[in-house]
Amino acid sequence: MEHWIGIDVRGGGADQNLILLDEAPVYNASHLLGFFSTFNANAIKDVQIYKGSMPAQFGGRLATVLDIRMKDGNDRSLG
Repeated sequence: MEHWIGIDVRGGGADQNLILLDEAPVYNASHLLGFFSTFNANAIKDVQIYKGSMPAQFGGRLATVLDIRMKDGNDRSLG
């Protein structure tokens, strides 16, 4: 059993999992000494997890794909 971002995935190694943040792979998704999270929960719009059989667009990963989408930014104001 592999421990991966607080999710236990059966039958897969760490190299068989894929984490995407707005279509960009995240290679080191662990947090710093338990104090800081890798992802800002206030900025996340959608999360999809694929376990087992997943769409071919994710490059043939065997265990799990975690697809995270961030909220759209505001290009009209700074605050």
